[in-house]
Amino acid sequence: MRITQSMLVRVGIDQLGAQRNRLARTQEMAATGLRINRPSDDPADYRRVLFLKDASTQTGRFLRSIDLARTRLRTTEEALSGAAEVMSRARELAIEAASDATNGGEDTRDVLKTELAHLFEELASFANVRAPGGGYVFSGLASDQPAFSVTGAFGTGTVPTVTFTGDASAIEVEIDDGVYIEVTRDGSAAFQGANDAFVALSRLWTAIDEGNNSEVTNAHTDIDNSFDHLVLERTVLGGADRKADSFEERLRVQEQNLASQISFLEDADAFEVYSDLTAQEAGLQASLQVNARLIQPTLLNYLYRSRRQRPPADRATSNLQGNDMLVLTRRHGESVRIGPDVRVTVVASTGGQVRIAIDAPEEVGIFREEIFERVASANVEAAGVSKSMLSDLAQVEKRATAGSGGMAQAVGRNER
Repeated sequence: MRITQSMLVRVGIDQLGAQRNRLARTQEMAATGLRINRPSDDPADYRRVLFLKDASTQTGRFLRSIDLARTRLRTTEEALSGAAEVMSRARELAIEAASDATNGGEDTRDVLKTELAHLFEELASFANVRAPGGGYVFSGLASDQPAFSVTGAFGTGTVPTVTFTGDASAIEVEIDDGVYIEVTRDGSAAFQGANDAFVALSRLWTAIDEGNNSEVTNAHTDIDNSFDHLVLERTVLGGADRKADSFEERLRVQEQNLASQISFLEDADAFEVYSDLTAQEAGLQASLQVNARLIQPTLLNYLYRSRRQRPPADRATSNLQGNDMLVLTRRHGESVRIGPDVRVTVVASTGGQVRIAIDAPEEVGIFREEIFERVASANVEAAGVSKSMLSDLAQVEKRATAGSGGMAQAVGRNER
């Protein structure tokens, strides 16, 4: 098969393009640190990475839900713990009120009643506690309003009235796919219901105010029941908290495993990438040098080499008119062939000017000055004229005759 010059050039250009593409991809890997930057880099692994990233995002969402749930759980648990401590102190006051040593004194009963009133207010504050960021924890879905409203006050024959104004629904948080935990408790069930803590405190206050020892004993029993119920509610929340901790630990491990798998599929080996980068840069430079030699020598190469290798010609003068400096010793009509496609012909010499015609391809025109140098040198050697005689216009005019030509002309002036 005949191998043409165009075929060699085309193959060389294709190979250079492929090398540049490989180098560009390696440079991108070095810049991003990723082996897969787009689906086309590795379609199969890109699909796996998308799946793993989706799972990682889901895991992160569950972990954030657990953090939110834990905040709610701990706020609710602290409120129930505080309420249980209030009832525990009320039980101690009931024991004091029931003893013969303190039941008879009016001042002692007033002190007990005052403290019971403070305990009642403290219990109401725990029942209306708010979670960080807002929302009443015992109001259920109606978390924008207090769970309980208190009307009235302790006085002669009167006690405060407490009404549940929240929602009985519990708030649930999804901590895994299809797994939910309750982060709040029904306020009405926790503080009222069959073991109403507010009623138990009011009953004890009334019994102490009336000096009714048997009623103090009954109130003591109610307070014990309310205390036990609050502890039970707190225990339920503790179970939910432990469940959240267990799922969080498992999800943390899962998150690390997913991150490790994503990194294995997506991240680039830094050592390998930089080694490839160095090798590909060197390979590209070598290819550029090889492809530069695919173009066979032309007149341009010859002119360039001639200018670099031979010493500069001894010019007749240094005064130039543009870039067209020419000294000829040939007669009119004589021509000089200086290359396969370049011929210079003497056209005219009048008034100190020498006119020549350059017959050459268009792309050679930029090397006009080099062509003039070669023409001058060739004529000196062919005519046997010394180079010093080239500075004498008289010699030029004697050897050139008037004439005309149809080719494109260039003008050169040689002034003394």
